[in-house]
Amino acid sequence: MAHESPEEHGSHVIVASEPSTYNSKEWGLIEKNHGLMTQKDGKTQTEKLEYPKEWNATMNQQSRLRT
Repeated sequence: MAHESPEEHGSHVIVASEPSTYNSKEWGLIEKNHGLMTQKDGKTQTEKLEYPKEWNATMNQQSRLRT
């Protein structure tokens, strides 16, 4: 998550699998199994996503699906 103001970067949110700059102060990690919510004013928050454990993929389940 970028930590710059909308005045500096415009009113948008970018979610990427890799940092978009080399300055680690400008981005942050989103924890595993969390969602990012963004308000109209640009404020963001993350929230843990709850789901049944049987939805978790494992190597054994993936192997069975391929055969």
